[in-house]
Amino acid sequence: FFFQAEDGIRDSVASRGLGDVYKRQPYAWNNRADVVFVDQPIGVGYSRAKSPHSCTNEICVARNFYIFLTKLLHKHPKYTQKPIYLSGTSYAGKYIPSMARTFINAKNKKINHQGFLKGGGKIKRFI
Repeated sequence: FFFQAEDGIRDSVASRGLGDVYKRQPYAWNNRADVVFVDQPIGVGYSRAKSPHSCTNEICVARNFYIFLTKLLHKHPKYTQKPIYLSGTSYAGKYIPSMARTFINAKNKKINHQGFLKGGGKIKRFI
């Protein structure tokens, strides 16, 4: 499993004023991995929340994602024990580490968390 915020599956090709045209990327990493995209946290991007109660910190986001993943693996047990890598860019660079910490602390043997990638995450300057 590989959880990623942006896909890298297609290349954009300019189309002379007709808008973007996309072609399949033959060397994309998803050709060799199971990929799940999750719009996280609930209520941002394209996701909508049924209740007005949404997460306001990374701990809540991590807990919600952990619940989602355990339910996903319960429903699709063939993915249990496959290596799982979390990845995200931009603001996801703040909550991906919290998710990884939640997985490590849970010590759930059905979640084979192997690592995380953080791209362009906001980091405080150390001066």
